[in-house]
Amino acid sequence: MKKTLQQLNTIAVKLIKKGQYFEAIQYCNDALQIYPNHIGFISLLGESLISCGKTEKAQNCFFRIIHLQADNCYAHAQLSKIFWAQECFDLAIHHGILALPEYQTNADYLYYLGFVFQRLKLYKEAIKYYEQSIRINPDNALAWNKLGMVQLLSGNLTRAEKVYREALTRHPQWPSLLMNLGRCLDEQGLNHQALEYYSKVAGLTQQESLARSNMLFSLHYQPYLTRDYLFRAHKTWSNRVNETRQSIQAQNPIRVGYVSTDFRIHPLSAFFYPIVKHHNPEKVEIYCYSNVLDPDAMTQKIQQLPIKWRDISKQTDQAAYNTIQQDNIHILVDLGGHTENNRLSIFAMKASPIQISYLGYPGTTGLSTIDYRITDYRADPPENKAYYTEKLLYMPNCFLCYHTMSNFPSVNRLPALDNKYITFGTFNRLPKINILLLEMWGNILQKVSNSHLVLKAIAFQDKIVKERIYSFFNIMGIHKDRIHLLDLALSIREHLQSYHKLDIALDTYPYNGTTTTCEALMMGVPVLTLEGKAHVSRVSSSILHNIGLKECVAQSSEDYIQKAVQMAQNVKMLALLRQNLRNMFKVSPLYQWQDFVDALEAQYQWVVKNHL
Repeated sequence: MKKTLQQLNTIAVKLIKKGQYFEAIQYCNDALQIYPNHIGFISLLGESLISCGKTEKAQNCFFRIIHLQADNCYAHAQLSKIFWAQECFDLAIHHGILALPEYQTNADYLYYLGFVFQRLKLYKEAIKYYEQSIRINPDNALAWNKLGMVQLLSGNLTRAEKVYREALTRHPQWPSLLMNLGRCLDEQGLNHQALEYYSKVAGLTQQESLARSNMLFSLHYQPYLTRDYLFRAHKTWSNRVNETRQSIQAQNPIRVGYVSTDFRIHPLSAFFYPIVKHHNPEKVEIYCYSNVLDPDAMTQKIQQLPIKWRDISKQTDQAAYNTIQQDNIHILVDLGGHTENNRLSIFAMKASPIQISYLGYPGTTGLSTIDYRITDYRADPPENKAYYTEKLLYMPNCFLCYHTMSNFPSVNRLPALDNKYITFGTFNRLPKINILLLEMWGNILQKVSNSHLVLKAIAFQDKIVKERIYSFFNIMGIHKDRIHLLDLALSIREHLQSYHKLDIALDTYPYNGTTTTCEALMMGVPVLTLEGKAHVSRVSSSILHNIGLKECVAQSSEDYIQKAVQMAQNVKMLALLRQNLRNMFKVSPLYQWQDFVDALEAQYQWVVKNHL
């Protein structure tokens, strides 16, 4: 007996609910022989095809529906998700918006749209849809977390903080909310408060390792912590990680693998690019294990070099470990340490016989499975060896080499010659700027008549954060007209042109600048730094000694203030430096890419020989 339309539909739905998708596909096709333009059966067929991974055929089903019924919101919603999976983002947004008339009260769908816009960095739209989703379902912790993150990425730090605090009243133990509130506080320069929330996550089993890494990284911003404390904190972290060992077999060329989440437009790229660009393929074969979540033009630029590229961003630690093992890597280099989205757990598994820490982290990893750390004698004098679980490998000059990743603007005339006052400044992130520094800078402004201070950071997109800085200097008797707070520039070139405003750059302490120090020097701006005992406080000192500006290295807070005042009084010297610093930088070891890479690869040859 011929089944009714209702009976056919009921059977198809039951098959899908049972997960019998191939049977459902066959059944829907049979039903469509009888009812060829039935939208319900075409929809069920499309659903079943998606579940079987046949997305192209599913796509045809939903286009067929739209041909029959142009305003079918369900079909547009499904096409949006299909195009999203195919990374056809413009089409995903197009169909996603067309589906809204039916889904504007669907919290899950609004959350999905928010995620699409966030992925494309269209933050204003993402915020709108996340907020709509939360209004419908205020208990969705994922939507709260994403909303806070987009506010954070937009530079609305105090709004992000408010979002996370409100979300935590509903989900007080949700690890991601606690973690991101800590990150939000970090970005505002409220490091002590950030540590409180990182420690809360560290007490939970989920995301414990990541939270502890965030804690360790944040500790480097604290001006009063000793090297002993930092070392013990990193050792405590390593005691929670299972570590293994393995041996090496001789082979030439040496296979060197680099692991990083920052093979993208990121400060690290300026120091990593010359290493892969100028390596000797007869001695070293390079593998890049990319944990990049959002590839960009810099990612493509690195991929185009004669290297082996492996994307491990979606791999588990075990899968990434297996990939590295299959490549028979001799030396595995971690470029991130305890920074965000690190893969130190792979190094704890001892994915390679020799493992090295380099570039991206200013201290020990704490892992006994990482054998060496690359540094130099100025950044890490011999007495620093006691504060590393790794053995120190010393480069002959500076431990890094700088590659200008864009065309630098020309050096301008010294601003003080026209302004008739000295402009100090720093473009380091706000977490590096603490009360100790602000007091030192305030003292400098008090002693140098009519001098100005320019600070530049993403945090200054937030009015409340700006007012906090103005208020601090106002208490010291310094009017806000002398304080200039800039947020992020629209382009790298605009960022570099911001150095045209500065006469003297003031380095941060205890966490020195690295990229900002090199940028300032290349733009003709001398950098004054306070040299501490730990690596994190000696990077700028290493850079300055290598270009011949050791007189810009202070040994105490008083010395830092005194040197700033003396430099400000010698405008002729500043004008001379303005015109010569770029050339001084380019003839220094910091810019001799081939010599640097040859020395680095000699270190690799030595450690392999030593291991054998």
